[in-house]
Amino acid sequence: HNSSARRNRRMASLRLPLVRYPSVLFPGSAVTLSSSPLAAAISAALRYDSRIAVLGPVGRIAVELRLVCDQHLSDKPSGVVHGLTGDRRRLHSLAEGGEGGASISNFEPVDDDPMLSPAREERVHDEAQRARDLLERGVEQRAFSLEPSHLDDELGLGPLCDPRCHPLWQSDESPPAEAAALSFWLAGRLPLATSLRASCLASTCPLKRLCEVNDAMRLLLCNDPARFRHRLRLQVETPASDGCHGIGIGGSATPRTIVAEAPPSYAWVADNSFPHG
Repeated sequence: HNSSARRNRRMASLRLPLVRYPSVLFPGSAVTLSSSPLAAAISAALRYDSRIAVLGPVGRIAVELRLVCDQHLSDKPSGVVHGLTGDRRRLHSLAEGGEGGASISNFEPVDDDPMLSPAREERVHDEAQRARDLLERGVEQRAFSLEPSHLDDELGLGPLCDPRCHPLWQSDESPPAEAAALSFWLAGRLPLATSLRASCLASTCPLKRLCEVNDAMRLLLCNDPARFRHRLRLQVETPASDGCHGIGIGGSATPRTIVAEAPPSYAWVADNSFPHG
């Protein structure tokens, strides 16, 4: 009985208004979003300590978004809302229909796996340093630009959601020192396909996330994309060409080079063999 009560209290504390947004957000970011797709959730957020859960176009992992009070933001453009992204939440179930059409949902916390050995912790540290080195090289060589994922071209929100209008935008410009936070910071700014971003968000292994973004930067920097063809590929399309374009808010998309997951490859061992058995 007591364990059930504790579980119920835990679930109640993770009950939040849910909104599906046409791009993947990551923890630890100051974001300025269009208010139109968030309108119902924003109204309901007043009952939840100004918090909502933002779910991307694919997957079941959301990010908690704490809305920034507009009380002293007289220069905030109309039609946008400022927020700070927090912890990841896994969508557990829809709880009820909230006021104004908002979906109130139950969420479970998503935490990174614990570091089980000093050797693994050292690998994470080394991979984080590689990430900083690759980032510096990429920016110097203009191999890629760092644009927040919520400003992807196909959303048509660039001028409306200029990140510089956020009161805390300057604190979000520099890469964080902590390895796990750095992996999210890069995944949310490198030109990655939506499916790859969703995979990084769902991963509970900081080392895996760092390896993923490092390989993406290597691919954008190198002259031999073939070495990554078993895992990653370059494509000149919009970042959400894998399915989220139709969910978007409008606007014309400008094609650019992005990193996407490579299609599966199969080994043919006989003339009559088939890839699915």
